[in-house]
Amino acid sequence: MKNISIFLYSFILFFSCSQNPSDFSNGVFFDVSEDIEHQKLNIDTTAVICGFVADMDILDSLLVVNDFIMQDNAINVYNYRTGEVAERFGFIGKGPGEVINPVKSIFTAANKIQLYEPNLKKMIVYNLSNNERHRLLEYSMLKSKIEGWVLEAVKVNDHFICIGKTGIFEHKRFVVLDTLLNIIYSTGDYPVLIKNQSTSEIQDILYYVCNLALRPDNKRFASGSYIGAVLEIFDISEIEKDIRTVNTIRIYPPIYNRKKDVTWGDDTIIGFEDLYATNNFLYALLNGSRGAKYQYPNSICVFDWDGNPVKQYITDVPLRSFAVDESSKTIFAVTHPNEAHPEFVYFKIK
Repeated sequence: MKNISIFLYSFILFFSCSQNPSDFSNGVFFDVSEDIEHQKLNIDTTAVICGFVADMDILDSLLVVNDFIMQDNAINVYNYRTGEVAERFGFIGKGPGEVINPVKSIFTAANKIQLYEPNLKKMIVYNLSNNERHRLLEYSMLKSKIEGWVLEAVKVNDHFICIGKTGIFEHKRFVVLDTLLNIIYSTGDYPVLIKNQSTSEIQDILYYVCNLALRPDNKRFASGSYIGAVLEIFDISEIEKDIRTVNTIRIYPPIYNRKKDVTWGDDTIIGFEDLYATNNFLYALLNGSRGAKYQYPNSICVFDWDGNPVKQYITDVPLRSFAVDESSKTIFAVTHPNEAHPEFVYFKIK
């Protein structure tokens, strides 16, 4: 371990004088950094058609993988000890358990995998326990009578947290439902990113890619923007009453192109590629490269749950997505040396 100060720095060009650079740190300081080397996992990705890994999670000895550009199915579950495919979920279609284009983030707990499908407006819960009566559960957001488009929904205990655009989401950041999909309350303001910016633009920036991470104890969750880098941490320990903003960390400003919708361009600084939550820390793949010279990040940033930087892991290969098992001090990750067949690797950490 080396005690050094790492500064992720990018020289910023602004499209408009309405943007305020003083609001953004343009990097993150880490007093502690550790170089880590990868080892290959014995997983044969040629056995299953896999397009582009967007998110990963761990359930015991299982590696749950969300295929963002799915060619066959959305969720592949591997036994990382044997390399075998244990389960496959989320086949393309409109039937029970099927998806068209699900969101990036997956969440796992108690042998269950939850995934939201915004096009079909449903939350799908896949159960890995064969002895369970209900192998598959679906919750249709159409029953919630939410006025607006629900982009993402996360099931937290006996509640759903919904984020979206239009309708009620023009005024409030979150809508919270009970398990019967009744609206309990709406809450939360949008962060100020750029002066004189509309709510629609803020939503487009924050939700261009929905990078979410839920702490396993269900007391906090985080959101990290892909355009620019804005990290938000929320307290949901009293979700039956309210969602409270803990911290908003503005790292890179959101430079973007806009014709009809916000999208990234050559000068865009790419922000968070992926987030992973444990009860102890929030881990992040923070990119920092520009759109014109895009490259996968080769570092994993560690924050505490108040948003303070703790440590940085420097990897010897660039990464696309990852998951952390603190009990075995292992980081599982995927890199894309060949876009057709992603390669699964792992790192041992101290």
